[in-house]
Amino acid sequence: MISQLLIQQFLLWVSLKFLGVFLGFLLPVFEAIGFALFLHPERPESDPLKTAVANRNIRDVWREAYVLLKHPLPFIHRGIVFYAAFCVVALFVMTSANSLLGLGVLAGFGLHLLWAMFPHRKSFPDLQQRFFLGLAKHVSRGAIISLIALLSIIVIWAILA
Repeated sequence: MISQLLIQQFLLWVSLKFLGVFLGFLLPVFEAIGFALFLHPERPESDPLKTAVANRNIRDVWREAYVLLKHPLPFIHRGIVFYAAFCVVALFVMTSANSLLGLGVLAGFGLHLLWAMFPHRKSFPDLQQRFFLGLAKHVSRGAIISLIALLSIIVIWAILA
């Protein structure tokens, strides 16, 4: 009886965490869709996504949103102010909120950011231009590595908590 209850609790924990990771990983995709449809529909990069939405082809919408995320566009989640706010919210969720879904969203969103930064790891100017909008032009490599390390610690903490 107790083992069955423990198994149910564990499955609930895993499913809530997995759902949060899934939703968190998709948040930048939703931002790209909103960017192309509402914030900057006049930009030429938005045209393929707008066409996919007009054709009501979900697969093309997702594909074009991922393509749009590869462009060096000023998305909200690429600004240094956003990273600061993300760290504050992450600290609150990890220490006070006691929410498995919230921890999963933090982990998924952070994983998406780290996954997007990975191809640019060798070129620090390109990494700064794409993912750290609002920083001074000449920021040291150590500062950028520290920001990425902080994001990595948040992701690992959110996964393990």
